[in-house]
Amino acid sequence: MCYMTRLDAINKMLIASGENIVSDLENQSGVDTSIAEFMLDQKVIDYQMRGLANNQLNRSYKSGATGEIELPLNTLSGWLTSSHTNKDGTQIRGVIKGNPPYLFNFTDNTSLWESNCEYHVYLVLKLEWEDMDTSVQQAVIMQAAREYQMMSQGDGDVDNYLAQLSLYYEAAAKGQDNSQKRYNILNGPENSISNAVNRQIFNRNARFPRG
Repeated sequence: MCYMTRLDAINKMLIASGENIVSDLENQSGVDTSIAEFMLDQKVIDYQMRGLANNQLNRSYKSGATGEIELPLNTLSGWLTSSHTNKDGTQIRGVIKGNPPYLFNFTDNTSLWESNCEYHVYLVLKLEWEDMDTSVQQAVIMQAAREYQMMSQGDGDVDNYLAQLSLYYEAAAKGQDNSQKRYNILNGPENSISNAVNRQIFNRNARFPRG
């Protein structure tokens, strides 16, 4: 899985901007290094928000003693995937809110859920740097290096060079991630597509069911 350390990532960003590398991220960590670390962390979140093979899952929850449904602290995004209706018969829309995160009933404007129901929630989780595949790490580093270089040096020629590297690493990362996902229209991280495919819709005016 992981081959590159955070130190490797920061040094690649510094080199791309014509700066000296550092031997650690603590004792020699200056202003430039701190900025590079911050920008790397932001690009990690941006990249993982798209959804990777190892950070998407469906989980089942029941409300706790308080009536709320608490979610993992590293939750980036998600939504309710199971079907539920309120007392008025309206379909409930569940979204992620708060820090620490919890499931929120957007339809009824409440964080309280029925205790006798099971709720399925699609989650996108934030992986630690060490848990990311090396090809994904490289793609993230190139994106961060481009932004850091433009902010610190603003060299258009260097940006063009980094853009070509970014395309290469991005393609490699997508290929590796797709191989791990093995998704198709019937099998994915969340069930909305498969439900749409598998449903049977009957039209009284038609001779055969559409599905």
